Amino acid sequence: MYRDAVVCLAPFERDDLPAVLAWVNDRELCRALNRVLPVTLLEHERWYERLILREDAVTFAIRRLASGAGPPAAPSSVGPPRPTRQVGNLPHTGSVGPPRPTEQARAPAVHAAPAVDGTPTVHAVRAPAASGDLIGLCGLSNIEARHRRAELWLYIGPPEARGQGLGSGAVRLLVAFGFEQLNLRRIHLYLAAYNEPARRVYEACGFREEGRDREHLYLDGQYHDALRMGLLRREHEAPGEHEQLQAHRAASASAR
Repeated sequence: MYRDAVVCLAPFERDDLPAVLAWVNDRELCRALNRVLPVTLLEHERWYERLILREDAVTFAIRRLASGAGPPAAPSSVGPPRPTRQVGNLPHTGSVGPPRPTEQARAPAVHAAPAVDGTPTVHAVRAPAASGDLIGLCGLSNIEARHRRAELWLYIGPPEARGQGLGSGAVRLLVAFGFEQLNLRRIHLYLAAYNEPARRVYEACGFREEGRDREHLYLDGQYHDALRMGLLRREHEAPGEHEQLQAHRAASASAR
């Protein structure tokens, strides 16, 4: 299990399915995820069964730790639990949503490479999977071993859990897992341009906007742009440089 003082990334278990089914059929969350079709119980169960077979992706359940859980424990000598695998490509806005139930593409196996040098910021600890309330899902999809890159996605389900910084904590844990445990060089994501809260979360975690696909999404009778964002491992290891560059650009713009 990977955790900070507030949230942890744990295996996504079958017992979590009822809560997730309610989330993916929530109108507000569907808009954030660019979804329009309702998900039935049968589709949901089949999606989960495919999910655990996919070998080019990892999926975590995001759990809020109980108050007073304390700092992360020391790393376990037996290593971390294996993240759930998933089946099916993420939609273009998959950075904030799970694979669609109807997508079933299989991909070649990808094996995790050794962690990079340095002190990990994510800890593998012995703890039960249900050590906190389930508040969302996240994962790395389309992991490419040769290019050392993957696509990040995440969503927070319960409305009362949004806007509390829990998503930011989960993103940081997931990014650290990708760079330090899978030896990735680059993590990217896509999101709808109208999803301003998600964009702020990713920017706070070091992601940079790399491009905009104009009128790429259709929802509620309108076309919307999609944003492409990315983070390199060297930027993750030296985050201060990114903040300094942003401050310099802001100062230059105000001086004009």
